[in-house]
Amino acid sequence: MSSMNCNHMCFSAISGLHPNLRLAKQKYRVEGGAKLKKSTHVRVSCARGPEEVPSLRYPQELGSSPLFIYENDFLPSGDRDTMLQALKKLTPKLKKDHSFATKRKSALVPVTSPAYALWTGKQMRERLQALTQPEAVPGDFPMEIRLYPLGASMDWHVDDLMYQEPQYELVYTLDNTSDSYTEFEDSSGRVHSIWAQPNSLLVIRAAGVRHRVTTVSEGERSIIKFLYTTSYDKTELYSQVLDSAPWRR
Repeated sequence: MSSMNCNHMCFSAISGLHPNLRLAKQKYRVEGGAKLKKSTHVRVSCARGPEEVPSLRYPQELGSSPLFIYENDFLPSGDRDTMLQALKKLTPKLKKDHSFATKRKSALVPVTSPAYALWTGKQMRERLQALTQPEAVPGDFPMEIRLYPLGASMDWHVDDLMYQEPQYELVYTLDNTSDSYTEFEDSSGRVHSIWAQPNSLLVIRAAGVRHRVTTVSEGERSIIKFLYTTSYDKTELYSQVLDSAPWRR
């Protein structure tokens, strides 16, 4: 096991999750030495290269719109190489993000990039529609590469509703050497934690679950962030979020 503290935050509360997730004993979650409320947890992903990392969908009920999805080993090796090349090319353009996140950096992915073509193409569109909703299509909000270096984090929040119908925020993890976790809170208030493996995809529906990215205290994590939507009718928040992007300045 790596040096990351897997006893700190690698358990996730069970509530409507994938049936393959393994139950752990009840225990206190500890952050900074302070005991939090007692809850039943499930180990989702703990070390770099864990033995088993299942897919996750919340809520699990068939016919319900997903609020949170995690899929591991999402792209074949050739497509992942395309993503890594995009990261390498855009890294010099990363700028400090002065939004809600702390110490995060971002850069715009041009529509001419092979990365953009991959995530918006017909084959990927059909795959993502199967994960979310049949009507979902690529949003017109720009695609971004984001970097969470040492000290970076994003506190608890619910994603802004930028379209009249809630968009899906998709986060593809390019690489992850960090000890940072993505956490979300279910309808009962219990917290679920995931260490996002390289080549994994997170899908979060806007105006849905509260979630956060815990502070990076070692390594770093790089992602591609983009949207799928079932409506192009925008809310007032669309332009506000767009204007706050670091690559707009």
